Amino acid sequence: MAQPLVQQRKRARSCLEGVAFRVWAPHASQVSVVGAFNDWDASAHPMQSEPRGYWSAFVERARIGDPYSYQLSTDWGVLRRARC
Repeated sequence: MAQPLVQQRKRARSCLEGVAFRVWAPHASQVSVVGAFNDWDASAHPMQSEPRGYWSAFVERARIGDPYSYQLSTDWGVLRRARC
């Protein structure tokens, strides 16, 4: 049986769609990103602490241009920091 002259090749594609958020909040004990994509629910997307006071999260349902803000828990209380 003859080998085909052209072989099909499959390509891997990323399926990630969303937005990565990152904020510097060195005095926060907890940070969440809230916005239209999660009905402004601070428990929906808690952010992960990184070195040097940064926090980050990836939100699949978020799109560039969506209104959002950060909710920070600090020793002084809960603050909402507007970004867009």
